[in-house]
Amino acid sequence: MHTIGARLKEEREGAGLSQAEVMEVTGVTRKTLFNYESGERSPDAEFLAKVHAAGFDTQYVLTGVRLRPMGIEIEDVRRTAETAYQMVQAGGLAVSGQQFAQMMVALLNAPQAAANAAPAGSATTIHGQVGKHAQVITGNGNIQTGMRQQKTPKKTQ
Repeated sequence: MHTIGARLKEEREGAGLSQAEVMEVTGVTRKTLFNYESGERSPDAEFLAKVHAAGFDTQYVLTGVRLRPMGIEIEDVRRTAETAYQMVQAGGLAVSGQQFAQMMVALLNAPQAAANAAPAGSATTIHGQVGKHAQVITGNGNIQTGMRQQKTPKKTQ
């Protein structure tokens, strides 16, 4: 498990900032920043407020839980929702809101699928946990639950 210091360093490096740049923004010394990042000391509220203003996810630094996953933008979420919806429609699947949300999470955790949002009926595939079962759902209507695979019936138009 990462410490506050390790997560602080991760955020700094993820932002592409040097220690000197963080020191300038926050007004702390090199030794203080080193102590924060090494876990020798915990950052104070004033420091955290300054790095938050600089774009650090301070919730992640403190708790290890991100406000929003790194690298996921609103456009990624829109495209992912569209892909998941198309997959449900193409497969004629009846899914609950919770299952749809789990599909979204699986797609968002597979950037190649979300980035290459495919049209309905294509072979886009998501892997994930839906309910108590691991499932693979493809845009062409195949659903694999556990070790069994079933073909969903196509809707007649």
